[in-house]
Amino acid sequence: MEDYLNTDDPVPTTNEAVEGAFTYDITSAEEKKLFVPVSGESYHSWPVAYLANHWHTDTDVEGELLFPSNEEEPRGVTVVVP
Repeated sequence: MEDYLNTDDPVPTTNEAVEGAFTYDITSAEEKKLFVPVSGESYHSWPVAYLANHWHTDTDVEGELLFPSNEEEPRGVTVVVP
């Protein structure tokens, strides 16, 4: 499970990492400076925008989806994205 975290989110109940997830803390990511919320939104939508810009799907030679194993993305780890 992955978690994209923004710790200064205006929705306070979403400011902590999901327990047991591989967390990307994108609070201080450089891209945040360029993010402009759409009308009626706030920085609460920033993690979804970041995910949309960085999502990729890996497939095998037969086109079947590949998922990372727990060894590749250990649980309960937080990575801070600069």
